[in-house]
Amino acid sequence: VMDACGIELTERVWIAVLVPLVAVFCWIRNLDSLAPLATVANLCILFGLGVIVFDVFNLMHTRKAALFQHPGVHKVVIAGTAIPVFFGNAVYAFEGIGVVLPLENKMMNPRH
Repeated sequence: VMDACGIELTERVWIAVLVPLVAVFCWIRNLDSLAPLATVANLCILFGLGVIVFDVFNLMHTRKAALFQHPGVHKVVIAGTAIPVFFGNAVYAFEGIGVVLPLENKMMNPRH
């Protein structure tokens, strides 16, 4: 998005912007104070999934005529460079549970 706007930031600028933000989050001792942010994050994830599902069905609807012209042909083409990106996204999506469970086990009064 930044490149599309013509804004280029170096790695040092990104680090200078992100380190104070990460430091503030590291100082939070009570995870209950993050509950509203977690709710907003979950809503954003649901919105993103909704956009993806809408886009997939919209794409299927626009290509439906092309599929009926060749009913026996169903090709799925995946570029070789997309496979590492897929696994990276899958690992990123599922790594959160490895953080949450140890935190919950170390809590004095875990609540479900």
